[in-house]
Amino acid sequence: MKSSKLKPDTFGLFIMIIVAISLFVVISYVKLTAEPEIKKVIVGTMWSIFALIQLVFWLKTANLGFLAFMIFCLLVSWSYFTDYKGIYFIIPALILLVVYLYYVIRKKFNYRYRDILELAAKPINDTQDGFTSRPLPAGSVSISKNQLLKFGKYLSKNLIAFPFIEKDRLFLVINSFGKHWIRKPKVSKDTYICIDFKGKVTVNIAKKDYSKYQEELTFDQLCQSLGNLFKEFFEYFNHGQNHKILDALENKELNTSQ
Repeated sequence: MKSSKLKPDTFGLFIMIIVAISLFVVISYVKLTAEPEIKKVIVGTMWSIFALIQLVFWLKTANLGFLAFMIFCLLVSWSYFTDYKGIYFIIPALILLVVYLYYVIRKKFNYRYRDILELAAKPINDTQDGFTSRPLPAGSVSISKNQLLKFGKYLSKNLIAFPFIEKDRLFLVINSFGKHWIRKPKVSKDTYICIDFKGKVTVNIAKKDYSKYQEELTFDQLCQSLGNLFKEFFEYFNHGQNHKILDALENKELNTSQ
């Protein structure tokens, strides 16, 4: 098995550690210092905030795992505000927790950001030219507006890319946390595949994402490869072979067999 062409994700790991430590410190401080009634309000409010975050994710992606976890968080929050933890709390909470764990185990919560960058780089071995700060054409695909919008929803639901509609085209933004749900993607900051309603494909790779590669891969080849990857994903989707998209991301290998 070939080694990754991406640098290790030390920044992402650092952020996760900082968040985990911060939550632990806050919860520990509240438990040690707050009065019982105040403690319940604070902890209940924290769970309500977690639920609100999951609501936003669910509305933007339609990923049912976020919905299950949102309701779970609301139940836990309600249990603190009402001090009730009886059968009508335990049974639905356990069911929702099982659903959530199913999504975690099946990797349905995985943002596919690094998988996509890895797959796009796989066929590229040249390191002749470095970064170019402009979108590059990557051919075309036979597609209708309705097909394209459905494709965008599927990618969003599976946390692969996040659609942004603008007049006669659709941006499929690639990032680690699905940040671009409202504003238009920017050439200087965002990696995206843009497909207009006539099927023309344009690719932009942001400098921050290009810098994640261990070598300065030939930029136009990398953009073309990323465009080809999403054109292949659309063919899978259009032929009802959605599982091949997830398999490709999981195995870092396209499966072109029928």
